Amino acid sequence: RPVGSAITPSRLRADAEQFEKLVLAAADEEAAPLALQELAGLELGEEAAEIGIGFLMRGQVRDAEVLFDKLLQIAPCQPDALHYSGVVAHKLGRSEDGIARVRQSLELAPEQADWHSNLGIMLENTSDGEGAILAFSRAIELDPAHANAHNNLGVLHRLFGRLEQAEASYRAAIASNPEFADAYR
Repeated sequence: RPVGSAITPSRLRADAEQFEKLVLAAADEEAAPLALQELAGLELGEEAAEIGIGFLMRGQVRDAEVLFDKLLQIAPCQPDALHYSGVVAHKLGRSEDGIARVRQSLELAPEQADWHSNLGIMLENTSDGEGAILAFSRAIELDPAHANAHNNLGVLHRLFGRLEQAEASYRAAIASNPEFADAYR
């Protein structure tokens, strides 16, 4: 995008559509060199990550994988791409790789509470409860109103028999978001 061009919803939609087409073309071996060249000219970061998140939310995990892998080819230390490629790897059963990528993204952007919470979920899913507790605690430290992190911390405290800590975590989740249904279980 040229410097000074306005970011409008229609412009963003057009950029997103172009980006999605380029990412999907980059998956095709014949079209990949040209698509990668065009991708390199687009801004990386939040807009690109949002497209990948859109793929994930629609269940298009393989498309998200292609997008984030291509972004990492262009910019190997782009925190958003690292983080979400880790989430994708975890969803595809490559948890060790996913956790490593999320940790690497947190080295580059340690202030991301949601990313610490995602790490906690990944660690919990791989039976590292204590590591997950540390990750959820860090998410809460960065964002005291992070209802999901409070709730997940409560679940782990309950599993470890720390019932008073579990109750405190559930109460904090409800205080952060009274409509957070999971905390009422």
